[in-house]
Amino acid sequence: MTRTALPPAKFRQPEIWSQAFRLAKIMAALLVVSLVLNLALAVLAIALAGRPADVVLVDKLGKATFFVEAANQTSPQDFEAEDFARRWAESFLSLDSVTAKDDLARALSQAHTDLQAKLRAQLVDSGVLDKVRDAYVRSTVHFDRVAISERAEDRFAVQLEGQRTLMAMGAQQKTITEPVKLELLLAKVPRTKSTPNGLIVRYVGGTFSAGPAQ
Repeated sequence: MTRTALPPAKFRQPEIWSQAFRLAKIMAALLVVSLVLNLALAVLAIALAGRPADVVLVDKLGKATFFVEAANQTSPQDFEAEDFARRWAESFLSLDSVTAKDDLARALSQAHTDLQAKLRAQLVDSGVLDKVRDAYVRSTVHFDRVAISERAEDRFAVQLEGQRTLMAMGAQQKTITEPVKLELLLAKVPRTKSTPNGLIVRYVGGTFSAGPAQ
């Protein structure tokens, strides 16, 4: 069997160095690719971390519902402010023996903390809701006019005019209809699960049978 003799080491050195340089170039290229991928992942992580987590679905009537994650926050629109004001006022003015406490609790949860304390003292701590419960009446609220009277970067002012109907549930079932007129100052806040419209009530004023709200 014939063996091929290898050339002396001094003649193979150029080939060895050529392979070494080729491997070095490949490793350098892989290192660059790795650095680029790591940088891209870091940028993506920062972008995801800074993305707002609260997402809201608003229907054409203005009702907002907490939904899924979204990429941006939008400022409340006029129709949202009007619908929010209408629904808030309906809950606030409720004198229904069965639902009044829950209705007021819902209204207070969508009001500024200072206003919450004031309305709670006026309607809950004073015993007004207990009297409503004992009177055993049903109530409905209807607004003929809901209009924005002022808008600014951080707030809306909304005027509401309508009537509240009270019906005694006794044998006579007496019905009383009274006019109501409210003005709400709505502050713009971030959209969250508890404030999907991005609005809270900062001030309520007006006249109705229970006395003026200040």
